[in-house]
Amino acid sequence: MKYIKTYLTGHWSWYLTHPWEWGIELYKEARAFLQRGFRGYADSDVWGFNDYLTDVLAGGLRGLAKGISYPGSEEMDTWEKWQYALESNAKRLENVTLYEESGWEKDNGKSREAVYREQKKALKFIMKWFNHLWD
Repeated sequence: MKYIKTYLTGHWSWYLTHPWEWGIELYKEARAFLQRGFRGYADSDVWGFNDYLTDVLAGGLRGLAKGISYPGSEEMDTWEKWQYALESNAKRLENVTLYEESGWEKDNGKSREAVYREQKKALKFIMKWFNHLWD
C-alpha cells in the first residue's frame, strides 16, 4: 500500500537527460511535506482526494488493529473480533486501490461493482464505529 504518492517516480535515466526535473520534483515533495505538516493535507493530495483518503484510512485501520483497545460493546466485545473487523475493512479499502491501479479501463463492470460494494461496506463500518477509532 502506498501511503504517500510521490512525484519522484521517474527512472534514474530520465534525470540524467533532464536534471532540472530532479530539482522541480524535490521542490514539489518538500512543499507537499510542509503542507501536510501544517494543515494535514497537501495540494497534491486534493487532486485525487478520494485515493488519498482511501490510503490513509486503510493504513489507519491497520495501525489500530495492532493496538490494544477495542469498543467492548455490541458485536465487538472482544479484541479479536475488533482486530478482525479492522483488518478486513482495511483490506477492502486496499482492494479499491489495487483495482484502480490495475487497469480498470479494461473491466466489464462486474469487478468494479464488487470492489465498490466492498468499499461501501468498509465506509459503513467506519461510520458506525467512528467514535471508537482510537487506541
